[in-house]
Amino acid sequence: MGDDNILPSVRSVVFKESETLEGKCIKIEGYDFNQGVNYPQIFKSLVSTSFQASNLGEAIDAVNEMVFRGSKLDWRLANEIAAEDCREEERNHVFRESVRCKIFLDFTSNLISSSFRDNVRYLVHHMVDVVVTTTGGVEEDLIKCLAPTFKGDFPYLELNYARKD
Repeated sequence: MGDDNILPSVRSVVFKESETLEGKCIKIEGYDFNQGVNYPQIFKSLVSTSFQASNLGEAIDAVNEMVFRGSKLDWRLANEIAAEDCREEERNHVFRESVRCKIFLDFTSNLISSSFRDNVRYLVHHMVDVVVTTTGGVEEDLIKCLAPTFKGDFPYLELNYARKD
C-alpha cells in the first residue's frame, strides 16, 4: 500500500457511517491556555474536558504545594548551610539558589488522548521539570486527529442507535 493510500485506509477502518452528534452531545475539547488563564472559563471547560478532569483540583493543589513559597517542597540548596567538604562551586550563592526541588508530573497516556492534554501542556511549559508517562494506543491519537469527539449519553446512544451500519 502506497503512502497516498494510508489515510483513506485508516479512515475506512476507523470511521463507520453514523449520524452526527453535533448539537446533541457535548463536544470534547480542553481549555485553550493560549487565551490566557481565566479561572471561571477553566472551571466551565471541565464539563467538556474529560472524565479525568474531576481530578484537576487535586492536581492543582499538589502542584501549588510544590511551587509556592513557604511549602516544604519549595526547597533550594541555598536554604541549607554549605557542608565543609562541599566543592567550591557548591559554595557559590547563585549556584546554590539555582538548585531546587524538581517537580515530576506523571500520568497515564489516556490523559493526552482525553483532551486533558491542554492542561498537561500548560503544566509542562510553566510548572513541572520532568514528565513521566506511559505509551498509549496509536488509535486514540488517530481518532483525535481525524474528527472531533463528543461526550455521549449512553441512554441516548442505546435508544437511537447512532451507528448506521
